[in-house]
Amino acid sequence: MATARLRLGVVGEARQLLPFSGRVEVLSPPEVRAEVACAAASVTGLYQRVGERSGRNPSSRGLL
Repeated sequence: MATARLRLGVVGEARQLLPFSGRVEVLSPPEVRAEVACAAASVTGLYQRVGERSGRNPSSRGLL
């Protein structure tokens, strides 16, 4: 695992890291970590609801 230091001017700019999904973890500052965690939870919740509506689990079909 590698560590990189990024300087972001606004907490919301941390959302630019979301396309890296499971390959990046924000360690600090706590407010940026919380922002990214909230956004990730929102996406996870969306896909859980979609799976419930369709009666399928996309990860069980090798799609995730």
